[in-house]
Amino acid sequence: MEKRATIDCVASPRLEGEVRAILARAGVSSVVAGVSGGADSVALLRALVAVGVDVTALHCNFHLRGSESDRDQIFVEQLCKKLDIPLHVVHVDVAKLKSATGDSVEMVCRDSRYEAFRSLMMSVGADRIAVAHNSDDQAETLLLNLMRGSGVSGLRAMLVDTGEIIRPLLALSRKDILDYLSGCGQKFMTDSTNLESDYNRNFIRNEVLPLLRQRWPSASSAICKTASIMAQEERALSYLESQVVGVDAMKLDFEAMSKWGDPMWVIRRFATPLGANISQCEEICRVVTDCDYTPGKHWSTPFGIISAERWCLEFIPACQGSGDILEVKRYELSDEVWRRVLEAPLSELWTTLPPEDVVVRHTQVGDRIKALGMSGSTLVSKIMKDAKLTRAQKQDVRVMVHRQSGEILWVEGLKRSRLFLADKTLHVLYRYQLRNIT
Repeated sequence: MEKRATIDCVASPRLEGEVRAILARAGVSSVVAGVSGGADSVALLRALVAVGVDVTALHCNFHLRGSESDRDQIFVEQLCKKLDIPLHVVHVDVAKLKSATGDSVEMVCRDSRYEAFRSLMMSVGADRIAVAHNSDDQAETLLLNLMRGSGVSGLRAMLVDTGEIIRPLLALSRKDILDYLSGCGQKFMTDSTNLESDYNRNFIRNEVLPLLRQRWPSASSAICKTASIMAQEERALSYLESQVVGVDAMKLDFEAMSKWGDPMWVIRRFATPLGANISQCEEICRVVTDCDYTPGKHWSTPFGIISAERWCLEFIPACQGSGDILEVKRYELSDEVWRRVLEAPLSELWTTLPPEDVVVRHTQVGDRIKALGMSGSTLVSKIMKDAKLTRAQKQDVRVMVHRQSGEILWVEGLKRSRLFLADKTLHVLYRYQLRNIT
């Protein structure tokens, strides 16, 4: 077949063997693969096809480089046609999203790309999102996180398999990838902005790492080894954290915390995922150490409020424009938990998203939801009309929104989105319920 004839590569054994082994260990047989047209993603696509995985390709055109962006899209379209791979192209208005969110161009591109990944993965029923990060990217990520003052979780950089995202090339270098493509006789596109050092990652790639390699030729390899060690440390610390914080990620019991000589570590592990900065963590630590549980003592974060009660710290997620508290429970996946997911009423939502990624608010004109069991999107107003709600009842309806994308995930009591649903492949799930306090 022509499809198989196009994937014979002289330099294939190592790269394709690594990809095959990683996918086999994860039990992955189908993926949504990001294909930008660059060397890494093209090599990943060809390797995935070569090892017999069911592949659906996704290309995001951010229209940031004029004709070069369109050139890359055309190249990817032609390559996928040659390999007989279904391709989905997503066009992103970066300027509009940047204005709406206030995020940087890098963050807007990243968030919109992964939102497209997740939506397509749900649509086609793929096992994982496959991306083409390599060991050089891993070294860059660790150095970036080091400059941000990250702890162990930042210094372990990227994981090969998160349960949602898989990175089959993470142990391979850029040279390995270029050798593979050369052996295939496969062309690829070069993003001219990667040659500029304006962005932090490009500065590390173009300026910092080459300088380090002049002194230490194996610098990238050594940095990646550190990331691997930090990943092992992170797993151990996560287990230790579970013994202290417990399964309820919304509360931190002082009695459990008192078993540890220095409470700062426990507080930081509890509070930083909920949006607290280091200064807030230090103040919380002082309050806890001094037993200064003044009624109403709390700290506001971008995601809600951390409140000091007499026996615990409690996190209350933000509920914008409503008189509701969003009650959240964190669960480790088990057969019993999965049974509860399958039997859950519409008055609760089970999802893979942690509380810092969601917001609850009143409905707004024009709200739409990609409802589970329905194609396309549907107006929330139509869902309320079909439910025969009174005007007063409609005014009381709340929706949960994904903070980054703005997608409506849940019309409480009425509909769930087909996006970000509970996934049996992930180990941690969250259950959300609303409790009125007015």
